Amino acid sequence: MSTPGGRRWRDALALWEEHQRHRQLSPGTIAKRLEQMRRFATAEADPWAVRYEDIVHWLRLKREAGWAEGTERVHRAAITAFYLWAFNHGHTPTNPAAFTSRRAAYQRPPESWVQPIENYRRYLRGVGRTESTVDTRVNALLRFARENPSLAPEQVRFDDLVSWLGGKRWAPETRNEAPWV
Repeated sequence: MSTPGGRRWRDALALWEEHQRHRQLSPGTIAKRLEQMRRFATAEADPWAVRYEDIVHWLRLKREAGWAEGTERVHRAAITAFYLWAFNHGHTPTNPAAFTSRRAAYQRPPESWVQPIENYRRYLRGVGRTESTVDTRVNALLRFARENPSLAPEQVRFDDLVSWLGGKRWAPETRNEAPWV
């Protein structure tokens, strides 16, 4: 980054790094994010002139070059975090990364599942589960309900749950959090 654009990127990333340290993010997280942003910086001359289209184009080129989905996702997250910070601190008039998220919009479960899931949420809170445990277990149940819309809660058999859970490519710790285990 020895070009004028490189100087602008160095200055921008130094400010962002300072902000992340002030927020007490872990040094490892900061280092990874900076590394990811430096990769993006080589493609763009001025950090404050980047447009949404530039981000999408760069990510598409990397995907076509063979980047794994996870690699693309962490770079998109770093870019999104950088430009959210830049926008919130007045470095850019708009946030060019505002629409780059791939997070799905909330999808309501089938109507027959709404009340039973809410009852389950209340039960978990009533027996003293932490809010993060409640969220994890309810989200797993919501996903099951959305992916099995033809099954009403009272029709679900243990085999249905095992079959659904077994068909996922989840990390072991995620499987361990399944609400029915």
